[in-house]
Amino acid sequence: MFTLSVVDRDHNKLDILSSRSQVELDRFTTCFENSDALIKKIGLDPIHYKVRVEKNTSSKKKDETIPFTSSRYRNVIYLYQNPINEDKFITKAATEEYDSIEEYFLNELLRFDDEKLNNYDQDRCNKLSQIIYYYDTEEYVVDKNKNKLRGLMKAYFYRNYDYIKSLYTYLSDTGKKFDSTYEKGVLEEVNKKIEEIKNKIDKVKDPLDDKFIDGKLSKLKDNQEFINDKEEKVFSFYKPDSDDEDINHDDFEIFMDEYGVEDARKPELRKKMF
Repeated sequence: MFTLSVVDRDHNKLDILSSRSQVELDRFTTCFENSDALIKKIGLDPIHYKVRVEKNTSSKKKDETIPFTSSRYRNVIYLYQNPINEDKFITKAATEEYDSIEEYFLNELLRFDDEKLNNYDQDRCNKLSQIIYYYDTEEYVVDKNKNKLRGLMKAYFYRNYDYIKSLYTYLSDTGKKFDSTYEKGVLEEVNKKIEEIKNKIDKVKDPLDDKFIDGKLSKLKDNQEFINDKEEKVFSFYKPDSDDEDINHDDFEIFMDEYGVEDARKPELRKKMF
């Protein structure tokens, strides 16, 4: 289950949308430029409220906070279980520059950093290993049209929206351009959903203060830290590339500015990064 929530400054959390399918949740969020745009659309102040997107796991595991998928990545929702669109996307990815795309797949290994993988994850991990091995051999040179690579990538991404989305956002954030398509009637459906959310908010919002009524909603635990979509990109895509610590600190400052991280959050991010 995937849940979209709004959290006030006192950590009260209101669930505003949920779906068993991540692609369906993204179908809604990709109608907004960013999470602040959604907050404003539902009549709240981004200074006092934040959006939280969670992947709800079993009761034995903590819910996982995932990035807000904005309109920048709209067309990723049309790749899932669409063989034609997926084939075009994978062909584009397979012809990317060697260094950038190999680095992406090496980072994907972190998905399987677990001693006990289930059969599904073990199978995908094996397929990922085949892709990485491909780059480590002369097959990359011999396979002129990248047909072998496309086959390996199709096997790895097959019917897994989360994996496809990961590559799509990676390529987007490294400068690749993709369209933003909205079918007829989409925005009308979104506006209808917005009105439903506003009605839900009216029932729990404090009429005297810009927050939710204490006791009406569940609270996030103190150790459940909120990381917004901008900060998530900082941690996902910044990698120090110098042996000089001062240069890395300066580069990180520039990187945070590029993603629009608020000045108030920068000190905490510096502590986590270095």
